[in-house]
Amino acid sequence: MHTLWRIAVKFAVFQHRTFVIRPFIDYNTLEPRNVDTTFDLEKLKEILPVASEKDFISLCGNTLTANNVFIPPSIDANSKETIYQLYQNMAEWKVLFQAFTARSALNNIPEVTSELDTVITSFGNSATNDYHNSKNEKCIALFPTDDLVLPCNDKINTRVEQYLVRAPYIRQIAERFISIVCGGNFAVIHLHLKSRERCHRDVDCIVGKKREVEDLCNAANNISETIEHTLRNNKLNCIYVAAPPSYKQKFADQLKLGTLQVFAFTHIFEMVPESTKYQDDDYIISLIEQEIAERIPLFISSRQSSWSFYVEYTRTIRKMKTVAIEELA
Repeated sequence: MHTLWRIAVKFAVFQHRTFVIRPFIDYNTLEPRNVDTTFDLEKLKEILPVASEKDFISLCGNTLTANNVFIPPSIDANSKETIYQLYQNMAEWKVLFQAFTARSALNNIPEVTSELDTVITSFGNSATNDYHNSKNEKCIALFPTDDLVLPCNDKINTRVEQYLVRAPYIRQIAERFISIVCGGNFAVIHLHLKSRERCHRDVDCIVGKKREVEDLCNAANNISETIEHTLRNNKLNCIYVAAPPSYKQKFADQLKLGTLQVFAFTHIFEMVPESTKYQDDDYIISLIEQEIAERIPLFISSRQSSWSFYVEYTRTIRKMKTVAIEELA
């Protein structure tokens, strides 16, 4: 969700559009979260105007047709011919997946309907799927499944990275924690399995997914040795473990058997007292951990995770070092 939000901000900056603010969905509780909980909305307003869903419906109506829907290509497009050729060569699942994403998102907007069948049949023809021609449309619904590679892409990325920042309280907690732990010279590792969604509580964990978690935990010894070696090569002695409870403790305990100083979210509450009010809020804890991971010297990512992808994307723009845990095994 956060990654798609950043992509949408990029697109709005590129086309000089007003950005419609919608709440985020907490995947653990499925409850909406206000944007102010996640991002610094006042900072974002410095680079583009924002509006509410109610404003969008008032100005654009409550029906989206093919011409109001932008389904972008996955690579840089230099001409309309390139775009159409790309669409013609795309696998059908990609089209259907993007259309499904559009339908899913629109179903969550009260009072808005769409002609998604029209959008699907118009894909690559009359649908508004050209970076430049779509500027002529007053109202656009953007449904990306990949990052946008826009003209002047690096410049836009840098600008968005400066103004799309997390909420002030998130940044303050992260800054305070980093200043205390090992003088700010530490690594963050993000451990993630797709199984986590099914294994957050043992009772919800089906047999096959539970075995995945167990296998990863059993491999903790070898992986931990490799991680320690990687930190030594980068002249680091401290590591923060960001991972779901189902396997965080196993890795943390294994890393502690070596010579590294190991930290986790409980240390945030101990070292930054003002953070204790969020200790039962997994959504905010995750935001704090992402903010920390974007600032420290080394990040070890899980490439299959959108959480890691968001952090790595930001670090790439900042030219900071990231390695994937898949490359260490």
